[in-house]
Amino acid sequence: MKKYYRLEQVLLLLFIIVGGIEVGGGLYEIRVIQPLILHSPPESVWKFSLLRTQYPEFAINPGFRFWKFTSPFILISAIGLLILSFKTNKIQQRFFLLISTLLIICFVTTLFYFAPTTGKIMDSAKLKLSAETTTSIVLMWIRLNWLRLVFYMTAWLTALKTWRENKL
Repeated sequence: MKKYYRLEQVLLLLFIIVGGIEVGGGLYEIRVIQPLILHSPPESVWKFSLLRTQYPEFAINPGFRFWKFTSPFILISAIGLLILSFKTNKIQQRFFLLISTLLIICFVTTLFYFAPTTGKIMDSAKLKLSAETTTSIVLMWIRLNWLRLVFYMTAWLTALKTWRENKL
């Protein structure tokens, strides 16, 4: 006997799989990559930026080598869950709205704050930003990145709880 899945189940499962990869990537970025680049701003940032321009093929660049492949799936599942939340029961609707809202917030902040600010940090020497300005931008970016990871993890754990309860 074949088992058929509803669209909301498929989107939730898509988010659970890709969201788990994104949460893992976010933890890896925070624990491994950020300390390499941001351990003593602004000197560490300027040194990394110089190495990145001299040897771009060897540079750590998670934005172009990881996030651009996973983020579209997250956005698709978030928008899909948001639309489908209005066709589910009230309990599921709450969870779907929470998941999709957190994911859309993360996606929008990444698009309009994290990506441009990362470019600004990496180009801070070219832009002739002072050491104090660069350091303050880096420290704010790090704090907000932890908050973004908390949002992702909350959405992911909520999706796991929703899937586990199997009330779809």
